[in-house]
Amino acid sequence: MVPAEWAVRRIPAGGAGSARVEVISPADPEAVVHVTQVRVKPAETLAATAETLRAAMEKEPQGAFTDFRADDRRMDRPAVTYTEVREGHDIAWTVLLDGDLRIGVGCQFKKDSYADVRQACELAIRTAHAVKSGS
Repeated sequence: MVPAEWAVRRIPAGGAGSARVEVISPADPEAVVHVTQVRVKPAETLAATAETLRAAMEKEPQGAFTDFRADDRRMDRPAVTYTEVREGHDIAWTVLLDGDLRIGVGCQFKKDSYADVRQACELAIRTAHAVKSGS
């Protein structure tokens, strides 16, 4: 779930990025919730997810990703967490597993202004889950 008054934009896969949905604050276009999903093997563990993410991060320039935690919790859910550092803003990522789906919730905010996106992010992290076709 995301706030009803926020705008939703679908972004196709391309370049280094995955296909995603962006949910944008009506008050600040830099306050964005990114949601990605990737199918994984049904037996995938959070530890395996963490290793996959860590390996991908090691290929990027030093400092592009910080605060990596392979065994974290967000909104009382087990998660891999890290921060993607961009010019002008950061994206605090929470990566969850739900069955055979890896769900990434990225909370984008201007430097030092996480409060602008916190409530929307907490809602997205708390409620993100796999939805079976026909549900």
